[in-house]
Amino acid sequence: MIRLGLDPWGIEKKKGTFRMPQTISLSQNTANPFKAQTVVSFSLPKSAFVRLEVYNTLGQKVRTLIETGMKPGNHSVIWNGEDSSGREVSSGIYFYCLKT
Repeated sequence: MIRLGLDPWGIEKKKGTFRMPQTISLSQNTANPFKAQTVVSFSLPKSAFVRLEVYNTLGQKVRTLIETGMKPGNHSVIWNGEDSSGREVSSGIYFYCLKT
């Protein structure tokens, strides 16, 4: 099992309406803990270059999930639990960092 460390919080979405995010936000991953994969969601109020990285508890970068320009709105990225070399990471706590 793998658990990413981040307190749960997110964006409230009312049914049938879409509001452009006013701030950058990074949500709790789901599922957490996870075995095969987890989804990391975030929101952008405007277009930006985005880098989403996963780190272990020693502060070592495990993998860069995305590194690209993105449009405003709500986005989700799947992490399959592998490091940058394609090896499955060991069970433990991992952190993710969104840089814009």
